[in-house]
Amino acid sequence: MNLFHAASLCLAIVVCGFSATIYGGEVGGLFEAEITVKNQGEAERNRALNTALIDVLIKVSGNSNVASMAALEPVLSNPLGLVQQFRYRALPKVENQPGQQTQGPEVTENPYNQILQVNFDPQAVNQALNNAGLPVWGRARPSTLLWLAVEDNNERYLVGGDSHPEIQKMIRDEAQRRGVPVLIPLLDLEDEANLRFTDVWGDFQDVIVDASNRYQAEAFLVGRLFRQSDGTWQGRWSLYSNNDNRHWDMTADQTRDVIVSGIDGAADYLSSKFSKIISEVESTSVELSITGIDSLGDYARAMKYLHSLDPVTQLQVEKVSSSTIVLLLGIRGDHTELVQAIGFGSTLAPVLPPEVDPAINNDQKDALTLAATTTLYYRLLQ
Repeated sequence: MNLFHAASLCLAIVVCGFSATIYGGEVGGLFEAEITVKNQGEAERNRALNTALIDVLIKVSGNSNVASMAALEPVLSNPLGLVQQFRYRALPKVENQPGQQTQGPEVTENPYNQILQVNFDPQAVNQALNNAGLPVWGRARPSTLLWLAVEDNNERYLVGGDSHPEIQKMIRDEAQRRGVPVLIPLLDLEDEANLRFTDVWGDFQDVIVDASNRYQAEAFLVGRLFRQSDGTWQGRWSLYSNNDNRHWDMTADQTRDVIVSGIDGAADYLSSKFSKIISEVESTSVELSITGIDSLGDYARAMKYLHSLDPVTQLQVEKVSSSTIVLLLGIRGDHTELVQAIGFGSTLAPVLPPEVDPAINNDQKDALTLAATTTLYYRLLQ
């Protein structure tokens, strides 16, 4: 079997077997939700399905206010119509913690003893948002690096690495809830050399950006949490994305609520920037050349990645030669939408067209990449 026929077969397998995953800034599980339930009765199931659909609509649209939107009331009143499949599983039991009361009249069993896992139909969810005039935020999303400084009484610390896993779990849970790819810093020797607690606490943007370069994130979220004398928590948040800066505050009784405000604020802003109303996006085509394809495994990885990108609607192989493939892509929007989506991931990197002098600087290189309306040139990253 020659490379072209093998590649074509591999493409067919990839198209049929694609499943949600994460490539750099690409988010999976957007159309899935898990809700705790008391039983498997119809009333309890309908309640859980409604909650699950709200969670999914928030992730897919990037809008945290979908539950109160009248335009979505018809689908929220009948969530079963958008369900692809669901199943129940037992809620894992948590052993009693040290010092926890295990006997006595005040002890009550948790009534929520099961989890309802729901998968919604992506096409139906997108259509429901489109009918309501709401945008869809694709799977390719800007990765966001979170620097979090905490002052709790006399203790001051940064969150990351192996430290404070309970706070890191809150961050990851909320990032998953909103469908935002959040990175937590390693806080290794390199981070310690580049950034101090006082740099984050003072929100010194230049220092933070320099220390963040190694993570190659598209946005930086800076949080400063402070426990006040009355026991409540105050949070100050800053989001830096390209040349846009956003700042907001939050005061709450619980740490989790302050963290939720940070993740929600970042997700709301980033989705407003990058989500699109599908009905208003015209379809175009663009030619894409990819080098570094040295095996069928490379080919499969490149094809799977391209199929996962939200702007890509069609893909056709035009040419396979040596270590290069040339593809014709049908896309929503113009080629800048595709360039942006690819830039959020870590699978393909832009390269210069063959006829361009490689000595030009990076700014010129980026401009040429965007201007290449006939063919876009990339290489596969290993």
